[in-house]
Amino acid sequence: MGTHVTLICRDEHVGLVEGDVIGVDAGAARALVEGMKLVLAVGDFDSIEPSVLEALRQRIPLEIHPTHKDLPDSALAIEAALRLGYTDITILGGLGGRVDHQHANLVLCARYPQVTLVDSSTVVKAFPKGSYRLTNDHYDYFSVFAFEPSELSIKGSVYPLDHYRLLPNDILGLSNRFAENTVELTVHDGTIVVIFTKA
Repeated sequence: MGTHVTLICRDEHVGLVEGDVIGVDAGAARALVEGMKLVLAVGDFDSIEPSVLEALRQRIPLEIHPTHKDLPDSALAIEAALRLGYTDITILGGLGGRVDHQHANLVLCARYPQVTLVDSSTVVKAFPKGSYRLTNDHYDYFSVFAFEPSELSIKGSVYPLDHYRLLPNDILGLSNRFAENTVELTVHDGTIVVIFTKA
């Protein structure tokens, strides 16, 4: 087992996924159909046909939770991945769809710096206190938000910041751009969520 795992959170085509995979509820069915390297399936499985659930049961461990629970399946899958020793977690299918589910996944991304949310045009990653170099991988924009009061500095962007106090209700960090190929991000306090977007 390596350090990286991909969580498949929806029953929709996500392209080639290499390495270990955890299927999250209906995402487990998609991973099964596409022949991914499933190591675990997590969820209440209320949206999976019984025959598919049985096929999963025959192949991999299942972590079945009740439908009435305090945490969404994505959070339970993250916790399972961490228990298994994974330190780098990519979530596919966590963006788009229901706005409330997407918001919950953004909160989870802020809570767990090990998590990266990815879709075809967006990457979301949290950065706790520390210094980072962000590389422009053909992104048109990057936006910074805080889910807790945070302080940050940005160099190498069109709109630099110097020890700016970013609050959860602040949208000043929307739609920044790379002025150079690399941006220097320093999080002096708190945790910053960065959303990289291709237009």
